[in-house]
Amino acid sequence: MPSDPGHVAVDAELLADARRRYTGRGDLADQLWWLEHPGTRGPSGAEDPAPALEAARAALFRPDRPADADPDEIRRRLDLLDADRAAARSAIAAARADAPPQAATVPPPRRPRSAVPVAVGLAALIVGAVLGFAVARSAAAPTSSALAVFDSVQRAQDVPPATADLPPVAARSGYRLLGSSPTTGAYAYGVRRSDGDVCLVVVVLATSTYSTCTSAAAFALGGLTLGFQADVDPTDDSGVVQPVGIHPSWAPDGGFSF
Repeated sequence: MPSDPGHVAVDAELLADARRRYTGRGDLADQLWWLEHPGTRGPSGAEDPAPALEAARAALFRPDRPADADPDEIRRRLDLLDADRAAARSAIAAARADAPPQAATVPPPRRPRSAVPVAVGLAALIVGAVLGFAVARSAAAPTSSALAVFDSVQRAQDVPPATADLPPVAARSGYRLLGSSPTTGAYAYGVRRSDGDVCLVVVVLATSTYSTCTSAAAFALGGLTLGFQADVDPTDDSGVVQPVGIHPSWAPDGGFSF
């Protein structure tokens, strides 16, 4: 699917320019990869650190909280992680803004006059074929490339926390991780029900859940979005959770954002 990270990954000059601008830690290619593929290994082979950090923060709110857990250190590392991801986005945006425009496509040479009658006949055949294909396509339900995520084998990070009170849309084996938010402790999952409907399920701090579903045809046209307020980990030392607005969005092309 087209995206800024993907564009940089296939353009060596643009990637080199973005690397010169990158001010975060680690390898820029890894950061860009994790923005698109959270919870996986980056091009360098490094694991995405976000899931482990978010799990450590979620553990702070459980009765069996580890005795040696350091909330301040976890928050500091999450803030650094957010800064790295923001620096990656900034670097790629600046590199793309300064990139030279692509060269215009050169039109093909004109056909000789003697070829016109033959070309007209071929054009009629092609138009007929295209119209027939269009009619056949219109009778079929629209599809979405985002649903290809369900063709892959479920990974460990795709399984929601056991403490989450999940909606009765599908078994845990049907969940696929779409993205996560280090600042709110939210994980977003794509789910496909047995009737073919598609759902977006968000788990906050490994406990609270929010969800919405639609048909596969409707998802292919507009995707899925949610908007809600959830109590999340405070950024100060008050120990009191704070309500924060969360607005996840899953696009038909597979793009996801909080």
